[in-house]
Amino acid sequence: MLPRLIRFGDLGAEAFYRPPLGGRDDLARHLHDGLPGWELVTTRAPEERRMPGPQLSGASASLPGSFPRLGERGGLVGYRPPLGLLWLGCSGVTAATETVYLWHEAPVPEGLPVVRVHGYLICPATGRVMIQDVEGVMGLPGGRPEPGDQDAAATFVREALEENQVRVGRVAYLGYQEVHECGREPYAQVRMVGVIDAFEPPLPDPDGAGHTCRRLMVPLQDAADVLGWGDPAVEQAKAAARVAAAEWGLPVDEPSPAGYVD
Repeated sequence: MLPRLIRFGDLGAEAFYRPPLGGRDDLARHLHDGLPGWELVTTRAPEERRMPGPQLSGASASLPGSFPRLGERGGLVGYRPPLGLLWLGCSGVTAATETVYLWHEAPVPEGLPVVRVHGYLICPATGRVMIQDVEGVMGLPGGRPEPGDQDAAATFVREALEENQVRVGRVAYLGYQEVHECGREPYAQVRMVGVIDAFEPPLPDPDGAGHTCRRLMVPLQDAADVLGWGDPAVEQAKAAARVAAAEWGLPVDEPSPAGYVD
């Protein structure tokens, strides 16, 4: 037996453990009940995220009832055990202590603070979306709401002009990411979609370290891979594409090849 690991879930013949308080909580440990002496089968660091697991008929089938439920998206349900985080999905199990993002195509609930507003800016001529490139770090245009901003749309438009020198016309609300991170109350990051009216000459970011944000234009279906943000970004890009095509008639299904507009 492994005395310093506490059992917190079972899936068929597989059991999942975390270290006790004061132990190392930076590793997810996956053990198999059928092996003599509870032999350790795999040990993975949080950045690897996913451990192989059985196919599940129900995502919450064998979770202890004391685990607070964070939310769900499709077949993925999030729960918070006493330490760290356990994710159960239809194809495996993930244990991590890092930040978790839950995507909602809905208004931000009352009481959940909005700390960031970012979004997908689409060029009407090429059907491409803009990715902000800051010395090789990719992100979406946007930033923190300021007291003078009337709403999330105003924050989005202002930040796009200040940081990216892009003038934005029509905008629409897509939804929000509910963010859970250790040592902090949950908060929201709003996602918008907008139409680029004009590209102004690039200038250094007035609020940054003097860097100039490059403007990488890519097809919407490639945005999540370029950003490296996983499933939430995939769903957000799909929502942006629906609005851009259905409401604004933008050619997002037949975009031009990727390239920079500097």
